Amino acid sequence: MTGLRSLLKSALAAAVVATPSLAFADAGSDVTEALAAGRYADAAAAATGETDADTRASLLSQVAAAQTVGQDVSAAAGISRVDRMATPTPELNGGSGADFSQLIQLIQNQTGGQDAWEAFGGAGTIDSFEGGIRVDASGLLERATKRDQRTRLAELRRTVRTADLSEAMGQTASLRIVSLRDLEAAAADAIAQGDAIPETVQRLGGLTRVQYVFADEGDILLGGPAEGWAYDAAGRAVGTATGAPILNLDDLVVVLRSLDVVNNYGCSIDPRPKNLQAMQQVLAANAGRSFSPAGTRRSVQQYQDALGRQDIGVHGVPADSRVARVMVEADYRMKLIGAGEFTGTAGIPSYFDLIAAHPEHINGSFRGLRWWLTLDIDAIAADADGRSFELDGCSVRCQSENQLINADGSRTGTGQAQPMNELFAANFTEHYGELAASQTIFADLQGIFDLSLAAALIDREGLDDAVGFDRGVFATGGAYEPQHYAPAREVESVVAHRVYPGGQVVIQAAGGVAVPVAALATDPALRTINVRLDSVEKAATETPRDGFIANVR
Repeated sequence: MTGLRSLLKSALAAAVVATPSLAFADAGSDVTEALAAGRYADAAAAATGETDADTRASLLSQVAAAQTVGQDVSAAAGISRVDRMATPTPELNGGSGADFSQLIQLIQNQTGGQDAWEAFGGAGTIDSFEGGIRVDASGLLERATKRDQRTRLAELRRTVRTADLSEAMGQTASLRIVSLRDLEAAAADAIAQGDAIPETVQRLGGLTRVQYVFADEGDILLGGPAEGWAYDAAGRAVGTATGAPILNLDDLVVVLRSLDVVNNYGCSIDPRPKNLQAMQQVLAANAGRSFSPAGTRRSVQQYQDALGRQDIGVHGVPADSRVARVMVEADYRMKLIGAGEFTGTAGIPSYFDLIAAHPEHINGSFRGLRWWLTLDIDAIAADADGRSFELDGCSVRCQSENQLINADGSRTGTGQAQPMNELFAANFTEHYGELAASQTIFADLQGIFDLSLAAALIDREGLDDAVGFDRGVFATGGAYEPQHYAPAREVESVVAHRVYPGGQVVIQAAGGVAVPVAALATDPALRTINVRLDSVEKAATETPRDGFIANVR
């Protein structure tokens, strides 16, 4: 079973397009034959056709291992990559390394509820949260164990493959323009033909940030830095030049559709009142007691047991969307950093590190610290006609508040942050760029915030209506279907404790991610006029496009 686990986890970086309509009398031999010829889609379809659950799981893992580790097996047999891809099954159209979500869904669908998959933590469990956080079928978000982390070392041995891109798309550009009209047309054509959405479409042509939004004749253009991409050990598309995560079409579509009905979106991780009440009782029982190191560990475990699990809430976007997944993981990772349970950067010491350096703030109290992340932007520059926009200084801000924990377990916001709580948030904001460079999840959140502002400008400024772009398959109710993920519902509480004179017990009382995107996009206080945008727009609209992209510079 250990081997099956390793192979299934390796499958997270592979991509296949299944053809369930194909029937195979002998799935095992058909899988072997298809893999020998390098026809991974046929092999996956053959594995799917196997009725025995354990055999099916084993065959699917063989497909994943063959594509991920033994990609050159067909070349050794004299079969070129072009021949391998020229099968009657839908093409990926984007590269030799592709979106792993399709294989995740295939394995989840075909093994969910079976013993082979339950051994990994529950029916339908998918371990695809980068950085040691996972969601199981019951919706429990939990940090991976040290054993889980060690198994990832084996994954690093596999070859990281570069996307098979056109010459223009493989280049690094300080300003690449992506046409939403042409992007939508490419996606609509793939859907009409029953093909997979091309990888280049899913990756928004390699954009890593959104800096400009232009309303052109019949089109909306997004502009920003871009590059070719490869896939990291977690199966995430990252730029070949900078390692920055590539933006995702799914995220743009999810936010665009959400803004039809809401003004903001976000997530929260909140303790349950009855558990906070139990925590108060444990604290009262231990009040004034002096503990040995072993006794301190036992008391911390008592606090942990009393506090139990916290509830995860997502609002404004679907809880099973990638946007929600990224928000929840980033929020939880931020809380772990604050509690000293996860390393941030040198510029972001934990709350306890700050307290140790400023002992005058130690008072032995039971504190609820609220930390949350929100979208921050310096200004939105526009041209005189209100058709061209530049996002100036789009970033992520960490905010803080102290909360009072009442006897009944309810929480009362104070509207203020204790100095060390406030300092942690300020450090987190100031050094967010460094953090994003070292921990991909935070860069991923930054990219989603960029797309959210662009979507809000399109929607609230009526840019699509002004130029006659109806969003097509990207519109609410449209045929484009973003990937769905198992939503996170619960998370184990993090109880942090240090022994100082007077003691100190800290929990993350609440927090989350709050994105008031519509308000920011329409705030007149942020709006400036920049005549320079006219020349940038002229270059963007007049540069010949290669497919749906144009490299301006």
